[in-house]
Amino acid sequence: MQIHGLLTSFVIAGFLLVSMATYTLNFSNHSASQSLASSTKNRLDFISELLEFEMKKIGYTKNGIIQDSPIVYADSNQIVFEADINNDGINDQIKWHYDRSSPVTSTENPKDFNLYRTQRTLPDSTVIEEATMPASVTRLKFTFYDEDQNELSSPVFDPDDIESIQVYLMLESLGAVDGKYEVTLWEKTIYPINLSL
Repeated sequence: MQIHGLLTSFVIAGFLLVSMATYTLNFSNHSASQSLASSTKNRLDFISELLEFEMKKIGYTKNGIIQDSPIVYADSNQIVFEADINNDGINDQIKWHYDRSSPVTSTENPKDFNLYRTQRTLPDSTVIEEATMPASVTRLKFTFYDEDQNELSSPVFDPDDIESIQVYLMLESLGAVDGKYEVTLWEKTIYPINLSL
């Protein structure tokens, strides 16, 4: 009878040990996944807030609206526009470029590519800032609409036709948990006020 009780105790202890190990592993994976999701969301917030802030200012100058076409070039992966970004009376040219030919090599994620932002002063085009945005951008798409909300083909033949810009931005985590990357999305249509004046 004692051997039977001892065997039963060992079996129950084994089940408890396996259950605790499984719980610890699941908790650890969940914690890692949450950490990656939070980090990815922070990078998404940084990029989306900067994009939205700058795109709302397309055509803005401290002294009035930019006379010439404020959008210089526009396609699904790139936009170049003019605005007084720093509100200092000096017009800037801002370029956002998602380069699908330039994969990020510093992360595990094979799907992330570089997103570049360049700021030049006008009229001399002196580069005052060139930056690569934080890694893990796996998709960026600009879609352009005219005043009747008709989608314009890319690249946009006449940027003066643009009245609004839809931005679709997707980031994935730098690393994977159990082979899965955490995904965060941001999609917004921006109506730069100076384009409709």
